[in-house]
Amino acid sequence: MNDVAAIEQTVDHEKRDELSLRIKNLCTFEDIGSLKTEMDELQKALLANPAACALLIDEDIGLAVQALTRLMQKDQVEAAIPKPKGRKAGAGVKQLSALELKELMNSISDDDL
Repeated sequence: MNDVAAIEQTVDHEKRDELSLRIKNLCTFEDIGSLKTEMDELQKALLANPAACALLIDEDIGLAVQALTRLMQKDQVEAAIPKPKGRKAGAGVKQLSALELKELMNSISDDDL
């Protein structure tokens, strides 16, 4: 293997390690808005480093899928909550408590995705 190829491989592995760390950090985001922002940034990094993406391990891919699932579940819960229409419709809409919202999110299974 020549020197240029060895350097490229080292850079690819370093980028892979950096991407892997970013993916592992996705599970630490409690705020969905922050998670969405980080996922957008991660997408840009993945597209910029295709060679490093090919070196990601299955565990990293699984963690990324879990983060995407969390985002999709949040979107599904928000879509299930009726939106007020007109001026007076908002008065009759029940606001969900944090516990009710959590129960609703837990009721969504992977089969619903």
